Amino acid sequence: DIFFLMIRRPPRSTQSRSSAASDVYKRQMQFRVNVLAHSSTMKLQQNMSKYGNNFDAWNASLQYYFKPLGLAYGDCYCAGEFERVINSTQDPSLKAIFIQMLQLWAFEIIEKDQHVFSQMNFLKEIHFKVIREKIQELCYSLSREAYKILDIIAIPDEILGAPIGLSNGEMYKNFMNVVRQAPGCYERPSWWKELKGLQ
Repeated sequence: DIFFLMIRRPPRSTQSRSSAASDVYKRQMQFRVNVLAHSSTMKLQQNMSKYGNNFDAWNASLQYYFKPLGLAYGDCYCAGEFERVINSTQDPSLKAIFIQMLQLWAFEIIEKDQHVFSQMNFLKEIHFKVIREKIQELCYSLSREAYKILDIIAIPDEILGAPIGLSNGEMYKNFMNVVRQAPGCYERPSWWKELKGLQ
């Protein structure tokens, strides 16, 4: 099928990969939302019959049914926003990285929610085997770009204002510099005589 073929033999051009990935991931995310919406609705109806009131029925359905449904809908929305960013990116090399990030993110969701995607044979075991291999390949490929990506989205040092989180990575050196710059750091504390009297 199209999902299996896209993983095994992805389109060569960046534009084709973006379009193919978008179609497949949209289909996956929408399927996940539909499955969870159906199971959540069925569970709510069961709990309505069991508890006899809306309040208890909703509480009993929320944690393991409607909460995952809300998260799945959020993922579906994020996939659309990710697609918008990819389509608006002009630099081919950057667009290729974004496509890989979208693939890795989507494959992680699918791999973790295997029981959902297995329903009605939407995906089969052979798909998940290939997905796990693809996740490892994408992690290796993106590891070369990870530092650059984190450097781009990291909070600027001036705004962060935390010596242990500065971009130079010198956590202990930065911390000691802040300590040494503190007023009176080399002076005795006002209560040193009290400690001396305890000897």
